Amino acid sequence: MPLYEYVCADCGARFTRLQPMSAPREGNACPECSATQTRRVVSTFARTAGDATAAAACGPGSSPFR
Repeated sequence: MPLYEYVCADCGARFTRLQPMSAPREGNACPECSATQTRRVVSTFARTAGDATAAAACGPGSSPFR
């Protein structure tokens, strides 16, 4: 199941829900104010720059086809 991000129109809170892809895009209750005026938004993911293992795996000479 994918993790979706929502924003509340009443209080502006952002929250996530683990839901099936068939779940409605609007109407999930806000955990802050309990309003149902919420909508699904496009979320992004982040990676910390301090992760040397991931950076080394993508650097020059790391190809598995050598």
